[in-house]
Amino acid sequence: MHIIGTEHYDERRSDDKLRGMVGCQGEPGSTQFYVSLEDGIFRGFGDDSGGNIIKSAALMEGIPIDDSLIIKTIQSRQAKIESCNFDLRKHLIAYDNVVNSQGKIIYDERHNILSGADLRIKILSMVNEEMTGIIENTLSKNGDGKFGRIVTEMGKIMTLPKGFNAEALAEMKPAEVKDRLMQQANALYEKREAELGAQRMRVLERLLMVKVIDNHWIEHLTNMNNETQCVGLHVDGRRDSLAEYKGKGQELFERMLEGIRHDVVYNIFNITVPKTPSPKKGA
Repeated sequence: MHIIGTEHYDERRSDDKLRGMVGCQGEPGSTQFYVSLEDGIFRGFGDDSGGNIIKSAALMEGIPIDDSLIIKTIQSRQAKIESCNFDLRKHLIAYDNVVNSQGKIIYDERHNILSGADLRIKILSMVNEEMTGIIENTLSKNGDGKFGRIVTEMGKIMTLPKGFNAEALAEMKPAEVKDRLMQQANALYEKREAELGAQRMRVLERLLMVKVIDNHWIEHLTNMNNETQCVGLHVDGRRDSLAEYKGKGQELFERMLEGIRHDVVYNIFNITVPKTPSPKKGA
């Protein structure tokens, strides 16, 4: 077998693999590589000293281009490329570990949900956190109409108790507002479970949680992949790109968790559940 290479690979092991193939049939063989000074291996780095030496030798009459000079230059370039590729793989593994650690949290949570964990307490805790955040964020802002905005936003989550309006809120402390809303949330939750039945309510909880988590996790992976591609554009030579990626990844992960909580809370009291058809009586 005779193998002709039109250029050298960036890594020596690929060249060596071709050389090893010539003897795979048990007979003597040969390899021959042809090299151009315009090959990518000579243009991969800003430092082109090796290529310039070869060019200078080629332009001087009576001075043959020594094979050892070419081989030494090529091997030197291959060693540089291999070192760069190794560093790149190390960084990619480090980036993957950031996503893997986040994925473990999500997959463990998903496993617990599908394994029959008690989701009622968890969902009501999410309702409490979401409503507390709305109340605190709205009251911390200046301007009029804060109580009206709270009433409007809470009305998107669930049916409000009678008399729960802006005027009533103005006379209540934030803790009283939260307590009254949680009492309503618990009452509505019990009412919905009584209407659907305990078994169907558990199915609804699991389906909603898994659906919301899956949607947000897919979106999060896309965002993290985009961040991996552009992280080099966000940093300069004085900053650690991996540290920047970890910080941004944590920020995106926390935002994803907030999105999961938001979607669960805004759907658990409002999602429509088809009624189970009554069995037909025998003819």
